Amino acid sequence: MAERKPMTTFAVALGLSALGGSLWASLGLPLGWLMVAALVTGALAMSGWTIDIHKLPHRAGLIVIGSSVGLALCGLTLKRNFHGFSLLA
Repeated sequence: MAERKPMTTFAVALGLSALGGSLWASLGLPLGWLMVAALVTGALAMSGWTIDIHKLPHRAGLIVIGSSVGLALCGLTLKRNFHGFSLLA
């Protein structure tokens, strides 16, 4: 397999995640940017691609994602999208 430059791999992952996240959001599904990014990154990793990132941006990203998920998954969102979880709201 040919050696890929880290920025090329990152750009491919970012582009696919943005495209898929937009599609997910257009369908009205919650957290499309997060779910599609996780699926794209997982698919690229399973196919042999590696994405290297430094620790500081990685930790900052985890803080942003954790805060965003906490703000997006309120009881109303769970009740509206996941009827089995209506007891949580």
